[in-house]
Amino acid sequence: MIRGKDLVTSLIIASEKAARVARICRQNPHLLSLLVEEKTQEMDKNCRFVKDFKTLADVLVQQAIKYDLEREFSDLKGHVYGEESESFTNTNGDHVAVNLNEDDSNTFAILRKVLDGDEEAANVLTKCVHSQVDIQDVPVQMFPSECGELPIEEIAIWIDPIDSTAEYISGENTSVFVNDSLRISLNGLNCVTVLIGVFNRITGEPIIGVINQPFYSFNANVWQGRCFWGYSYRNNSSSSIPSNLSPSNGNIIAVSAVEKEENRKRLEDAGFTLISPAGAGFKILCVVLGQVSAYVLSYGSTYFWDTCGCHAILKSLGGNILNYDEAVKFDKLSDISYQEKNDTNNIKLYANKGGIIASKDEGVIVKIVDILKQTKTE
Repeated sequence: MIRGKDLVTSLIIASEKAARVARICRQNPHLLSLLVEEKTQEMDKNCRFVKDFKTLADVLVQQAIKYDLEREFSDLKGHVYGEESESFTNTNGDHVAVNLNEDDSNTFAILRKVLDGDEEAANVLTKCVHSQVDIQDVPVQMFPSECGELPIEEIAIWIDPIDSTAEYISGENTSVFVNDSLRISLNGLNCVTVLIGVFNRITGEPIIGVINQPFYSFNANVWQGRCFWGYSYRNNSSSSIPSNLSPSNGNIIAVSAVEKEENRKRLEDAGFTLISPAGAGFKILCVVLGQVSAYVLSYGSTYFWDTCGCHAILKSLGGNILNYDEAVKFDKLSDISYQEKNDTNNIKLYANKGGIIASKDEGVIVKIVDILKQTKTE
């Protein structure tokens, strides 16, 4: 067994180190230009996009989180999974495995090879990856207190190192939704998140979630972030979400830009305003913070790493993420469930195949399901 407080604290720290890596990679245009690699393997591509990209930041963030957590909690070794493979291909076509250990010089050598001999960039990233993060320096409104104990031998972790990679690469924020005092970025760096989710690998239940938003505000030419966490296990729930948040905005729903037209029409006809921010993680963060009442996606284009951590935070707040198909087509309100990664990198195995409906309010979910039942295939 392990104290939940200890694991939550370590996840928060890991997410903040990841956010720092993301900011360092993004703030230097020369460095960013070296970090982009097109995903060429079909099994690595998100089926919704003609082109999908990963960056060294993705791989480095994922491997840094994995290394730190497995070093601190030996029982997690082999049970920490991420969206990306560990391999990165440099401009010379060399395939480099980004495997980290306690040896700074080893990390430096790996990064120098990835970066085609760019020692300055490799040195900056090495120092960041091996730096120590103090929990008191993490921009989170509340630190975890006692959360009860967890059976560490039964848990596993999914990581999305940089959710909304396309926005991370472009960096442009060209559109904002404004409604009264509400402002929601629809694209750009604000929509980038680092997602970490702990689940029970026997039951598939999400337990702990961390959402780190590395690019929350820009002051004095410096990006600053913020971090949220939630814990829900055996009727013991807690989170860092401020208790003074206004109730969920009851007439706004986040949807994908390519959501089915018949679904959009049904929801709009029922009085909902639809918005399409970038990134699954950011959309669900909007749900968590009460900026929107729900996130609806009828496609199986999100994955365990997108939803596991977000799901745990929603559960800590009394919310949930349900399987869209089972709810709308078969009148069954079924939670999304998670499983471990096997030996194949075929990401389709880890998709939320039936689509998702995410909300903090069960009543909102029921209302949305009732509306969308009318669009199901006869």
